[in-house]
Amino acid sequence: AAGAPAALPPGAVAEPGLSSTPSSSSFRGEAHCAEGLATAAERTRVQRYYDSFLSEKQQIYCSPLLRALQTAQLALPEEDGWGSIILLKDARERFRFLFERDCLGMGVGTSIADRAVAQLQMDVPDDSQAMRRSVDATDCAQKWWSDEPETDEQVEARLKSLWKKLLVDDTADSCVLVTHSNLIKALIMQFGVVEEENDGASHRMEGLRASENP
Repeated sequence: AAGAPAALPPGAVAEPGLSSTPSSSSFRGEAHCAEGLATAAERTRVQRYYDSFLSEKQQIYCSPLLRALQTAQLALPEEDGWGSIILLKDARERFRFLFERDCLGMGVGTSIADRAVAQLQMDVPDDSQAMRRSVDATDCAQKWWSDEPETDEQVEARLKSLWKKLLVDDTADSCVLVTHSNLIKALIMQFGVVEEENDGASHRMEGLRASENP
């Protein structure tokens, strides 16, 4: 009927002299409040994760290619609590085509770090901390790159070797790997969990089981 009071939400009580119709602004205020609490809780959860992750210095493994080493030097500085850098030849980018000349190496051993430092001095002259950082290039003391594009079998073999170094030889709870996009894709395809497009079921790639017996 016209002029009849609007129905109250369950549990609501009308106060004398006040409209019994909840305003849209009050609902929006409650929604914003709930959203703010959820955002704060998420920030707290993320902060706890990083505090735990960085409570101990993480070992950094890195591709010996110049661009990867420069990324590790600048993005993961020692003064922020990151660990030392170890170069791994198996972490280099996947060499698929002859025109991918940036997959080829230009030095071995300590000359890799020396070249990275020289480039940093030109690009970031004020970042002296990164330039003083030591790099373990023992694994790259000899020629570590391929002159010809790699076969699928060659890539699979070094992926298994890399996986073993990261998850078996390194006994810490976690570590960091600085590598390249195509190699990351190959790692995920060989060791990750992939969703089947047909039935949505998850399965672990055969490569993961094979890696248990490298």
